[in-house]
Amino acid sequence: MHAMNSLPRDEKIRALRSLLTALPEKDWRVLQVRNELYYYYLHPNLFIWCARAGLETNSQTLNELHLVDFDAFKNLGWVFTERDKLAELLKQYPGDLQESVRQVHCTPPDDSEWHSPPELTAPIPEICKFLVNGFELIRRYTSSKHKEELASFIEDLSTSHSTELQHIFSEIQKISCAHYEEEAKKAQYLDGADLLEFYDNEWTDAGKNYFTMLRFYRSVSSEVLHLMRLSWNMKFFEAVGEKRYCRLTEAALSILSQQEDGDLINRQSLTKALQSLFDAHELSQKCGSDIDPINTIEFHSTHLEKGFFKLLSWHYAVRAVEISFNSYPLPTFLDIVNDMFKEVCSIIRLQSMDGARLWLASHLLRNLIQEACFQALVDNHLEEVCTKFERLLGESPYDGGHL
Repeated sequence: MHAMNSLPRDEKIRALRSLLTALPEKDWRVLQVRNELYYYYLHPNLFIWCARAGLETNSQTLNELHLVDFDAFKNLGWVFTERDKLAELLKQYPGDLQESVRQVHCTPPDDSEWHSPPELTAPIPEICKFLVNGFELIRRYTSSKHKEELASFIEDLSTSHSTELQHIFSEIQKISCAHYEEEAKKAQYLDGADLLEFYDNEWTDAGKNYFTMLRFYRSVSSEVLHLMRLSWNMKFFEAVGEKRYCRLTEAALSILSQQEDGDLINRQSLTKALQSLFDAHELSQKCGSDIDPINTIEFHSTHLEKGFFKLLSWHYAVRAVEISFNSYPLPTFLDIVNDMFKEVCSIIRLQSMDGARLWLASHLLRNLIQEACFQALVDNHLEEVCTKFERLLGESPYDGGHL
């Protein structure tokens, strides 16, 4: 499947049909099955399955593992696992493969970075530094055993310092801005998939942890996370927004364009970047009137929306040349249009955004895809579509189940 990335779309589909059996009739569905097989099953589980199959010397599994392109595998996304599970997995691999297998896995930070809470009578800057570091650790490692300890400290703090909370929040923003300014500098030297991966690892995964953490920390936690996320976005986009050139959104569009030929891509980072940039929570946040607009996520969201629509319009315009409105019965033509719409939705995993927290991101992206598809493929034939549709209704409203 990695080697197929160099093939044109038609050749890729033929190769997949010769490799796999019982594939759907429609070409885009073939790619969808390949994507689901790879992204959901092979990529996250391959090395676990190989270990279970047995890695005895000269076994077929071991011989085929030596043929794996580990760089290509890693470029399509990390395999996330816990430290102890990775350690157990590596024990089952021979020494010459252990480092290659280790490098494609990503593990969360362990609790060795944790420091016990300071006294409630400690200076405010010391307390705030602990809160920022504690939230940073818990955010990345939600199975941490220290969640309850942090929750208890915050509860005691909100009681003992109830009149100083605004001062505490101000200090937290100052500390987190300084911290993320250093972190964001790393983005200055990254492009493409590497930049998306960096943004993904640093913050875009916070959403699913956000609500888990709120069950422990409630209102104070909400404000701290809000300030930290604002600080991260401000410093990150300050680092990547040079002369109004939005490198993060350009990277997302570049990765998306690789799907023109049905290539495997690092879909995990692409989808999470799209989720974050179109996230309703992010869109409503402001970083202050004294901040250059290019350093805000709103500017980059607008840039991505325009670029995304332009890319889709070009994509559908090319596909429009391949099909002729007058060459198909109306139901067949509309079925083809619907397939082209669903194909792009499938590529960016739009269905995965349909949860309550990401409903606006899903809604905005779906509308953009639908509008670009409709304009390129249907708009010029709208009068004819209406005429034929009316005629079909007059003949049989349920003909063939199409209507």
